[in-house]
Amino acid sequence: MSSNGGFIPIEDLQDGLKLLRDACKLRTAVTLWLKDQGVVSHTRLADFDFNAKTFSVEIAEEMDLSRFIDGMSHNPFVYLNSSVHGQGLFFRAGFKAIVLEGGRLTLHFPEALFRAQQRKHPRAIVSHRKDIQLFHPDPADSNRVLARKVYDLSVAGGSAILFYGEERHYHVRQRIEGIELQLGTHSIKTWGIVRHLKVFPPDSGVQGVQLGMEFFNLGQLDQKKISELVDAEIRSQFIHVDA
Repeated sequence: MSSNGGFIPIEDLQDGLKLLRDACKLRTAVTLWLKDQGVVSHTRLADFDFNAKTFSVEIAEEMDLSRFIDGMSHNPFVYLNSSVHGQGLFFRAGFKAIVLEGGRLTLHFPEALFRAQQRKHPRAIVSHRKDIQLFHPDPADSNRVLARKVYDLSVAGGSAILFYGEERHYHVRQRIEGIELQLGTHSIKTWGIVRHLKVFPPDSGVQGVQLGMEFFNLGQLDQKKISELVDAEIRSQFIHVDA
């Protein structure tokens, strides 16, 4: 995990702007967090104007945008996340204008853009959450169930933190049956395939071995629960970085 809360800053702002431009061209879906006002999820990036240093977001769901005007004078920023070309974009931008009838926000380019990871599904680090655990039969003893902390998570998979030495009982492409993923009060039962085993680097702040798995046969409710948790963690971590 980097010193930026798990997000990798794009050194060249132009690279980030190119991704934002492409996301606008493709009218990519975006999740919009209006500070202290909640989340607007049914939105799309619409226009990109490099000369004016602005881009705009169309809001598909019915909302009374006039309630945000007063708040703009005190904290005129909005947080967004989107993805394009398999890369996630997370950033803060400033308000420039609101078109109430059209449901459109015009925003200034962000001072900095963050690309979290080059993957199809956003993944959040959740190792600080004590209420998230992964249970599965011990491959060294089928009569024993292991309970291990989850390091990161997405709707496609995640990783658990093994104690040193436990990795010798696993191998890449190994099928793991009887997985139970505990997310607070919600329990998910699934199976998975081991995709990688690696020792956490010293700067990660974690001791042990990362057991990375791909999950299969997740139901719609389970995917929704994971997606909501990941979105909330990404928002929390990014706002912490920005602060």
